[in-house]
Amino acid sequence: MCWLSVVLRGQQSRATLRPSLSPRVIIGDPVDEYGELEGIVKVTTAAALVDILRRYPRGALKVRFVTTNFKLFEVWALCAFSWCNAAVVAEEIADVTSPSKAPPWWGLVIRKGRARGLAPIFALTQRPAEFDKTALGNATIIRCGRLSRAAV
Repeated sequence: MCWLSVVLRGQQSRATLRPSLSPRVIIGDPVDEYGELEGIVKVTTAAALVDILRRYPRGALKVRFVTTNFKLFEVWALCAFSWCNAAVVAEEIADVTSPSKAPPWWGLVIRKGRARGLAPIFALTQRPAEFDKTALGNATIIRCGRLSRAAV
């Protein structure tokens, strides 16, 4: 089993993000992994995500969108692209992209997000063969490793 962390800009020493480094962070968190991090607002519906981002057009906000509905990934990506000036974290990206092409809004985040202040952009997966080539082609740093023990 492998994990892949693609960093589209910036530096990362391991596969987990330390969102405290950026005052504005938007996280796509389908498996609810970032709950232990302090100061991050959890939202579970697209309406709640849109609402909180509208209330914080500028200034510090760390928000994570927790949903298992993969169809809402593009809503999250649209929100990230529209919000601007933030770190972006997309977890379990192989579940919502295909190897051939990034979904439309996620593709814009990757290709044009830096011009809108989206940096760093983290795209994380355990399934690199199922990851979209757009993210891989635009990556500044790629880290890949394997687990030395059986997955539980």
